[in-house]
Amino acid sequence: MASNLTEIAYQLGLGVKSVIVQTADVTDIPLPTQLLGTLTPAVQQIMMGQRRLQVVQNPLEWSIEKGIGVQGLNVLQLYDLGLIKPRVFDNFSAGNTNTDSIGLVPSTLPFNEQQVYDTLALKTAWTGVYNVYNVSDILTRTQLQYTLIQDSYILSYNSLISANIINGTEDIEVLSMTVGLTSIFGLAAVSEFLGGKL
Repeated sequence: MASNLTEIAYQLGLGVKSVIVQTADVTDIPLPTQLLGTLTPAVQQIMMGQRRLQVVQNPLEWSIEKGIGVQGLNVLQLYDLGLIKPRVFDNFSAGNTNTDSIGLVPSTLPFNEQQVYDTLALKTAWTGVYNVYNVSDILTRTQLQYTLIQDSYILSYNSLISANIINGTEDIEVLSMTVGLTSIFGLAAVSEFLGGKL
């Protein structure tokens, strides 16, 4: 499977080699402490730099189109990391069949921006994990935004291992692609996508 995943990474331009070519600035990105298979902390730092280049958003901003903060956190990540309650996530994800949407919530869902903003403004929508009770608690803590994306990479890596999609010894291009995509879109979407490519 690894050789097929390597080819997919190359075709999509999602591997670390493309990140290095883009010369993502990582000087202010904290170095993760955990090794994920062949993803060294430095490679994970590069992945966060690439994500920041894709999102192009100030750490204090959030939008439906780009997500929350400099890493563009979305509701799937907030839910997977335990920040928002299941019913909130269910409201935002019910009926979603678009596996390639990016942003705070999938663009295919029938929510207007005000509904999303109003819902996430409710303290009761949040679990209190990381002492987060509203979006501002994330926006005002840039370090937390990086911690959350790092934790999302860990969850994604573990779910990919459990699903036997990766074994942890793949080339960094393969791991960076699969972990990065799983972090953004979730395991089900990535499995469906890769199933159609392998």
